[in-house]
Amino acid sequence: MLAGCGGSSKTPAQRIADCLNAKSFLVEAADGRVDGTSPDGVAFTVAVASGRIDDHGNPGGRRLSPGERRSIQGCLH
Repeated sequence: MLAGCGGSSKTPAQRIADCLNAKSFLVEAADGRVDGTSPDGVAFTVAVASGRIDDHGNPGGRRLSPGERRSIQGCLH
């Protein structure tokens, strides 16, 4: 979507992805969710409708840090 061209507004998932990318996460919006990795390389998915954060399945059982979870929560609100 080109900015300033009268296109449709962004979806909630796109707004959350933009917020997280501005905080050095590497994510993209897709079908009501946000998928990507934290600045420390932990993969996760956020279900936008419920706000559920899923960071299971990372090698070595790595999980999002409390600070990363706070950043995600901040972008959800």
